[in-house]
Amino acid sequence: MAERVVEEIKSMYGVEAAEELLLRFVKKAEVLIKNYCAINNIPEALYYTWVDLSVDLYNLSFNKTEIDGKVASISEGNTSITFAVSKESEQTMLAAYSETLNKYRRFRW
Repeated sequence: MAERVVEEIKSMYGVEAAEELLLRFVKKAEVLIKNYCAINNIPEALYYTWVDLSVDLYNLSFNKTEIDGKVASISEGNTSITFAVSKESEQTMLAAYSETLNKYRRFRW
């Protein structure tokens, strides 16, 4: 099913990356979903969540930081403004999908 997710990413998002590279992010998203939900197989209902999370992981790896709009420091001599930079982690990204994933989450002993 991971290969199907790769094809979906290519068709939906027009990502031109090599299949091996996309497959790496698809597998990583698969592991994150399975660990978060404590399941062995990803149900069909989570297919597009898997696709979207894979794309987010792909984008995160090539854009590690982004400016969140907060000013970290200002200098007056030669005028310099430094913006606060945040690093988004995989866990933070996974939290964005928690509402959907919680429906499939199982209790762990």
